[in-house]
This record gives sequence, C-alpha cells and structure tokens, in this order.
Amino acid sequence: FRSAHKKLKPENISHRRSDSEKILQSLFTPDLQGAFAYFTILSKFNDERKFTPHYIKLSRDWYNKGKDYCEYQQNFNTYFLNPFKNLFLWYVHESKTQADSDFFSYEGQTKMFEKLDELEQMLVKQGCGQEIIFKEIEDLKELTKKLNKKNWGEVIKGKFVDMAINGILSKKTAMYAVEFLTGRDLKLLE
Repeated sequence: FRSAHKKLKPENISHRRSDSEKILQSLFTPDLQGAFAYFTILSKFNDERKFTPHYIKLSRDWYNKGKDYCEYQQNFNTYFLNPFKNLFLWYVHESKTQADSDFFSYEGQTKMFEKLDELEQMLVKQGCGQEIIFKEIEDLKELTKKLNKKNWGEVIKGKFVDMAINGILSKKTAMYAVEFLTGRDLKLLE
C-alpha cells in the first residue's frame, strides 16, 4: 500500500481530472480501493475542517458524481467508507493473530457455521426442535464474529449446560453438543 499512500499525498496530487482518473483506474482490487479510501479519508482528516460533513465531498472531488448532499453521502459510502470497512474487516479476520485460538477467520467462521447447522439438524432429528435451541444456535453464529475462540467456547458450555439444567436438552445431548463444537469433553454434567 506504500505506492498508493505515496500517490495520495496532497503534494503529489495535481487535482487535474486526468490525474484523478489515472489513480482511480489503478484501483482494480478491493484492497487497493480500501487503501485508497483510508488514505483519502486520512488526508481529509488532516485538513482544517470548514464544515461538518466535509468527508462527504470526497465522492464529488474524486469521482465527479452526485448532485446533492444525499447523493454525495451515498457515493461516499460506496466508494470510500465500504471499501475501507471491507479492508479493515479483512485485516482483522485474516491477519496473523498471536495464537490460533485468538479469533475466527472468515474460513473458520464458515466451518463453524457448518458445524452449527449440522448440530441443529441432529437436534431436530432427535426431536429437540424447540425454538429456543434455534435462537441459541443463531446467537452462537453471531458470537463467532465478536468473541475470541476461548470465550466463545465458554459461552457454548454455558448455553448447553443451561439448556440441560432447564430440561430443554438431556445431559447426554448437551455434553455431545459441546464436545462436537469444541472438541472437548464436558465433564461438568456427569
């Protein structure tokens, strides 16, 4: 991203339409679009603010699109904010964490979603198709995006132990579910 950063320094931009178009044409991958968005927003951040929504005008300045504030806002989201968010999310999920147990990558989330769907199907086949179980499984899917793997595993144990204590699942089924999802035995219910 160094070359994108160098191109986007204010002193390197002549603001001629042809220069802007050349830069925009070089943004052919999502990561370059995200880096472009980051550096242009950063450049605007360093400018003295003349009015509150001055970021929004980036879409007009760079893409020459939009006729009013609403269109500028939509284009800013499309060309700057969303690519930057996507780059940031990619970095969070795919960058190397200090340990594999830290967070779920996109691939890890997909595999866990498949396991949760498989567990849901097994529970339905066993006659455990209650609405609360489906809600708990959907909650677990959402939590893969927010919690590290260790905390997520602890939440799984808590949810399934709670369902066993409340009689929603048998102890045997709850222990199997925890072992299936985490790969660890749940001795607490024995």
